[in-house]
Amino acid sequence: MGFVAGDRVAWSRWWGPEKAVNTLFSGVLPDPQGEYTKFLNRHLRQLKDYGACRALVLMGDPGMGKSSELGAEVDRRRQAGEHVEHLLLRNFHTPGEVRDGVRDADARWRSAGSPGDLVLALDGFDEPSFAASSLASALEDALGRLNRSRLRVLITSRGSVWQEPLTKTFNRWWPDENANCKLVLAPLTERDIRQAAATEVDDADGFVASLRASSVLLMAAAPITLRLLLAAHRQQSTPPERHCIYALGVQGLVTEFNAGRVERGQGDPPLARRLKAARRLAAVSLLSGRPEVVRRFDPLQRDMLLALDRVDDSEEDLKALDAVFDSALLTDGGKGRQWMHRSVQEFLTAQQCEELPLTSVRNLLADPAHPERVLPQLAGTAMWLAALRAEVAAWLVDTDPEVLMQADLQDFTDHVRAQVAEKIVARLASASAPAPRLRSGYAGLLLQGLASQLAPLLGSDEPLAPAGGCFDHPGDRTAGTRRTSCGSARGVGLRP
Repeated sequence: MGFVAGDRVAWSRWWGPEKAVNTLFSGVLPDPQGEYTKFLNRHLRQLKDYGACRALVLMGDPGMGKSSELGAEVDRRRQAGEHVEHLLLRNFHTPGEVRDGVRDADARWRSAGSPGDLVLALDGFDEPSFAASSLASALEDALGRLNRSRLRVLITSRGSVWQEPLTKTFNRWWPDENANCKLVLAPLTERDIRQAAATEVDDADGFVASLRASSVLLMAAAPITLRLLLAAHRQQSTPPERHCIYALGVQGLVTEFNAGRVERGQGDPPLARRLKAARRLAAVSLLSGRPEVVRRFDPLQRDMLLALDRVDDSEEDLKALDAVFDSALLTDGGKGRQWMHRSVQEFLTAQQCEELPLTSVRNLLADPAHPERVLPQLAGTAMWLAALRAEVAAWLVDTDPEVLMQADLQDFTDHVRAQVAEKIVARLASASAPAPRLRSGYAGLLLQGLASQLAPLLGSDEPLAPAGGCFDHPGDRTAGTRRTSCGSARGVGLRP
């Protein structure tokens, strides 16, 4: 086994306040425990250092390792004697199921004698198939019925999907200073990258050097793309575009079979057939809201499990689906197997939908309540489709450019990036439109001409930004707009 096949690496990961800006070297986090680099990013802490908080909202970009870190924290707290209930929100398909799940967790704690506080670890706020606002309401209702003086909540989410009303609810329930924290997971350090690479390659230093030479070291700073880079490395290729890395990584993962398949001596369908099956299975699973996959249908199984023979029952296609089921694209979990990461499932879904007419793509991705915007749960698929099809990128630029801010904009042409920058600057300058919420996406907008786009936002009487940041006036939207713009302006040499 190894990191590519899903083994956990004993990293020391770091978290910081939501609005803090990390100093990075080539997109990689300088080691917070290094002899000299420990003086950088002093705002970063490990998750165990936030043990006194009542509510921890753990945010990060897709593939950064939020779920893995939550799982490690669950293990740590259980070993320390705390009663922790770990709930996977993707397994709930209605707000009612969420309420039942929280109630059942509370009942298990009570039946155990109510030892200490009840710790609820809720993984994947952004993953249920129903509206995030409905999930927030269900959690507020369910948690509000518990003994909040003996309750602690940890919840992971993509920052772009998190619902601020739930933050306000936590602050109302636990008004003490530092009782509630919104944290963002920092990238991997170079030592972390080497540690994972050492489980797969003989020369970890050489692997890191090759990434640096190819200008893709920053992509190794996220666990999911590091795993795919290592899978692609087996094919002697590390292309710079993220979607190419995913494509090569998927090819490597779909050929990485689990031990059970090898022991059973099952055949090896052609790679093209396996990839076709993986794309179809991912799309059916994602769009139907059934993340857990089982091999065959059982009349007694619960409805929300997806059986392979309900996706396709022809002999050859079912063999290919079986191969995907047994591959490293899926991992064991619950009663079946689940996708190794949601971003891989979203990428394969985008590939499956790549040939659809634009009208069908728009109908598929649009939020029924707000047809001009992408459904938040499908934003990842929309990002990949935009990278694969120029006309989808153009549609998103016109209708919902903030979705592209969640992507790696380096994958897009300068023309598309300039259009996104124009739309974002216009929204920042508007008193009525909210500013984009995903700060990490701004780095992709750094291109020739950005200075002139930002200039109207920066008046001649603006003070110079202090070291380490621009403006920080909570509640002042104008200051917040200029603060965001200032960071991008410095990157292209514009003196604010």
